[in-house]
Amino acid sequence: MTSRFLGSAVLLAAAMTGCGGAAAEAPEADATRETPSQQTSELAGSRAWSTPFGGIDGITGLAVQPDGHAALVGISSGDIVVARFDPRGQLLWSKRFGDFYQQPSAIEVDAAGNLVITGDFWGGLDFGGGALPCPGQPGNPRAFVAKLSSAGEHVWSRCFGDGGQQQIGALAVGPRGDVFVTGYFNDVIDFGGGPVAAEGSSDQFVARLDSRGRTEWHTEYDVGTSTLGSLAVDGRGNVFVSGGFMGAVSWNGTPLVTDDGYNAYVLKLDRRGEPLWAKSFGPHERMSAWRLAADATGNLVATGAFTDTVDFGGGPLTSQNLDVFVMSLDGAGHHRWSRRIGGPGADWGYDVSLDAAGNALITGGFQGTVDFGDAARVSAGGDDIFVAKLDRAGQTRWSRSFGDANNQAAYRVAAAGPRDAILWSRLSGTVDFGAGPVTGYSWTDSVVARVTPE
Repeated sequence: MTSRFLGSAVLLAAAMTGCGGAAAEAPEADATRETPSQQTSELAGSRAWSTPFGGIDGITGLAVQPDGHAALVGISSGDIVVARFDPRGQLLWSKRFGDFYQQPSAIEVDAAGNLVITGDFWGGLDFGGGALPCPGQPGNPRAFVAKLSSAGEHVWSRCFGDGGQQQIGALAVGPRGDVFVTGYFNDVIDFGGGPVAAEGSSDQFVARLDSRGRTEWHTEYDVGTSTLGSLAVDGRGNVFVSGGFMGAVSWNGTPLVTDDGYNAYVLKLDRRGEPLWAKSFGPHERMSAWRLAADATGNLVATGAFTDTVDFGGGPLTSQNLDVFVMSLDGAGHHRWSRRIGGPGADWGYDVSLDAAGNALITGGFQGTVDFGDAARVSAGGDDIFVAKLDRAGQTRWSRSFGDANNQAAYRVAAAGPRDAILWSRLSGTVDFGAGPVTGYSWTDSVVARVTPE
């Protein structure tokens, strides 16, 4: 099996200091170069703010609480960096973990404000509860899940390893604080009840942990040549998993077959991990991203990018180039709505999230001119950032675009209150998100920003 992760391999920049899990103060800007610092820009009388980062390796996840507190996870010199911000974008604390090389893949926040992070690690890893005791072979990554309090203190941490390779690519937190993860493993994996052997050369797993980190269930599938996209949980604890595959795959007797090329899939599991249904869409030469979000009643919204023609159940959508798709299914897998967003250039959707009312926020990048339904947005040159809010029927409520003559794109979005959005973006050049210009000096610089409707 050939496998790779979508949406978790982008390395962005976060400037943090400190090591060994100790709290770190915000660093001063490099006096020898005008690099982006952690100085938050605010506009008087506006909710907008923007906080740039630069100079190290990457941000890999963003999570936002309903009150606007935000947290991010990233990489600094091979170590994990976790940071939390108040609703005005001011840094509250940052911590750093690791001793050799770690690759965090995602961060989420539960209803109590605790942070859950996942990823892979080589060497040792201690989040404050002692070194994770996973066996491993030299050169093979092991998967971890850790929970920190809102103050950054260790609550619990787990690892899953038994000599082979384990990788977690997606994470979700359920309404009762349960933690859901999905990823790949080869050889064997141990979730706490003894080693489980892979059926193929590399298998996909989905696992549920309770709020204390104890394994409730896990399920494994040989999914052939595949890519892993995203994971979401509804208000009843049902799980949605997305990705792509070639050939034929089966989830406990639920078969999907693609005759030619690459198909995208959505799989739904019940709260006990049993498959309820699976849908496939394609085949396509290019269909990517497949980020998911689910509301409390079980409706699903997904976004990504596609070429050619795709039908999600509401009739064919045909791209002009590489275009954005946004689609919604109900809890039974039936089509609710779907739409294409794009122009003559390349346009792509990287992330989707839902606000408390079930409206969808989508973000990504675009080129040229794109009509988002409320207005035509024109790139300032190169790739620009977009964010749009859609109502429960998929109609545009508002959209914004940000950029300059250089390249920019946004990779994560989350609702901040009933009106705003918080973005994690990557930029080269100078961009104004509504609170004054921020500058990235290379494509490895990034910014977290709260944006408002115009």
